[in-house]
Amino acid sequence: MALNPKQNLVIIKGKDHTEDILRVAQEAGRILVTYKNGKSYPYAPRNVKCLSNPERIPVENTRLFILGDMLSGVVEVLRFGSWVKIFHGTGGSRCCPFSTLTVERMQSNNGLSKDTLAYFRELAEGAALKTNEGDSLLAMKYRHLDFISQRSILFSFLRASSPSSKLVPPDLTLDLIFPFGCNMSQKTAAQMALQHPVSLVKGPPGTGK
Repeated sequence: MALNPKQNLVIIKGKDHTEDILRVAQEAGRILVTYKNGKSYPYAPRNVKCLSNPERIPVENTRLFILGDMLSGVVEVLRFGSWVKIFHGTGGSRCCPFSTLTVERMQSNNGLSKDTLAYFRELAEGAALKTNEGDSLLAMKYRHLDFISQRSILFSFLRASSPSSKLVPPDLTLDLIFPFGCNMSQKTAAQMALQHPVSLVKGPPGTGK
């Protein structure tokens, strides 16, 4: 019988091979892995991680991010120690280190977020820029805005709180690359934009803002 991916996770050389494996056994100081095609291969113990008894991470009323990229269609998330297995409604799944996963709880701000977003949508419907079919281009964007990230400026605005003063360590600006060159004012503006959630850059037209 094949391994149950909801109860077991087998990582071989840093990759999830659970659904390809029939069984795993220890033999003569090696880890013998038998695949569904009937072939067996011995591995050094350091190359195989066999994990079980996962912890379920609630996904209701949340948004999930892997290295900053938001996931969609997630129906279940299981944590196997330092690894996490993510199952999608389409039947697919993915595995990644738990340290790369970010879970954000959706907050309503006592109804303020929903009320404000509804107000923004109503205003957007009256925007002058429209498609050939007569739909407001701005409103089309707001129709898909049903969640406010806690890391966004809008989230701080709705809570009437000051945003974090710094987004990244100051030394990260040392890695900035300006492929077309820049003057000192432009360099300073780029550094400030990376270190603060809100920046105001002003100057005459054609100055590279």
